[in-house]
Amino acid sequence: MRWFLMLCLLSGGIVVADIVYLSNGGRVKGKIVEEDDEFVVVETEKFGRVKIEVERVSRIERGTDDEIYQQRLKRLDEDDLDGHMELALWARSVGLEERAKERFRHILRLDRDNYYARRELGYHRLDGEWVSEREYYTAKGYVRYEGRWIPKADADMLKAGYVRYGEEWVKKEHLDKIRRGYRLLNGKWVSKEEYYRSKGWVEYDGRWMSKEKAARLKRREEKRKARLERMRLAKQIKDAFKIKCTFVNDAARSDLERFGGIVQKASERIWDMTGGACFIEEATITDKAKDGFVVVLNNNDNKVQTSGGKTVYGYCSGGRMYVGGNCFLATFVHEFGHAKFGLPDHYGETVICIMNASSGAKYMRYWYCDNCWKKVDGRYGNSLKRPSRHDEDFGEPPETKVIIVDN
Repeated sequence: MRWFLMLCLLSGGIVVADIVYLSNGGRVKGKIVEEDDEFVVVETEKFGRVKIEVERVSRIERGTDDEIYQQRLKRLDEDDLDGHMELALWARSVGLEERAKERFRHILRLDRDNYYARRELGYHRLDGEWVSEREYYTAKGYVRYEGRWIPKADADMLKAGYVRYGEEWVKKEHLDKIRRGYRLLNGKWVSKEEYYRSKGWVEYDGRWMSKEKAARLKRREEKRKARLERMRLAKQIKDAFKIKCTFVNDAARSDLERFGGIVQKASERIWDMTGGACFIEEATITDKAKDGFVVVLNNNDNKVQTSGGKTVYGYCSGGRMYVGGNCFLATFVHEFGHAKFGLPDHYGETVICIMNASSGAKYMRYWYCDNCWKKVDGRYGNSLKRPSRHDEDFGEPPETKVIIVDN
C-alpha cells in the first residue's frame, strides 16, 4: 500500500485548541468559546471568531493537539496499520513532529518496508536496502558541508575558496569579473569567447562546451525532434507543455539539475496518466527569479511556506505551482493537476486519485478518478485514451528538453 503526505503542517497555533469537523470535509481549529443547539463559535488564530451552524458540524474533538493525539492513540489497535498511518499524518498536519515520528516508527514495526514511513524518518534506498541518510550519502562519496550533503570533491573546492559557476569552478574573488563576461587566461583577463576558443570549445545552445559534447547533444536533440514530429503527425500528442521553473533564491547548478530530473520524471507520469497524450516538452530552469509557472521557494527541501505561515508540501495560487527544490514527485504531479488542468483537491475521500490531499492522502496514486478524468479528457474533446490501471505503461514519452540557466 502506498501513502503520500500532502498535509499542511501548522506553524504554531493556539495552545488549547479544539477541532470542529465539517460535513463537507473541512475543519476549523481553535478554542470553542460558545456552543448551543444552533451554533458553535470558535476562536481561531487567523480569522478571529467563526460562527458555525450545528447542522454543518459532523463531529468535534476537544483539547490540545497532544491530548487529541493521545485520545486517538488509545482507540487504535496495535496492528491497525491504516489507523496508525492516519494518526501519523494528522500529527504531522498539526505540527506534532515527534508524535508523528513515533507513529512512523511504529508503522515500521508492522511493515518494515513501508516507503513513506521510511522516507519521513530519513531513510534512503541503497542497493535494495533501507539505510540511514548518513550511510546513504557516505556510500555515494558525499560529505556534510554547511548543512548539506555534497560530493567530497565539491566540498574540497569550496573549502579552497572556489565557487561553482555554470560547469566550472572559479575563485570566489574572480566571480564578479567572470559574471561580466571575462575569463582568466595565462594570467590575463580576456573575453569569454577568446578564452573558450583557446580551449578548442564551441558554443552550442547558449553554452560553451567541447566539440565532442556539442556533437552528442546535437544528435540527441535531432532524434528528440524527429520522434516528436512523428507522434504529432500520428495525432498522438494532444499537449506538449513548455514551462518555466524559477528558483527564488540563488541556487547551485546541481540544485537546478536535480529539479530538472524531477520535471522529467513528472512528465513521464503525466504521459502515462493521460494515456500517452500529454507531456512536458520543454522546461527552462533558472534561479534568482519569481516569474515561473513553477516557483521553487527553497533550494533543497520537500516542503514550503505559504504566505499565511503554514508549511505544506506544495500549493497552487494564481495559476502557478509553488514547491520545494527537492519536492516529492507526487507533489509536482498533484500541483500540475491544479495549475494546468484545474483539478480540485479531494479531502477525506476514499477514491483513488493523484488529487487526494490531507486525510485522503493515503489514497493517492498516479491516476485520475472518474471526475478528474472527465475534466482532463474534456479539455481535449474527450479524445484521450484512459489507462485501465494506475500503473499502466504507455511506452517511453518524448524526452523533456531541460534548459538550465544558472544566474
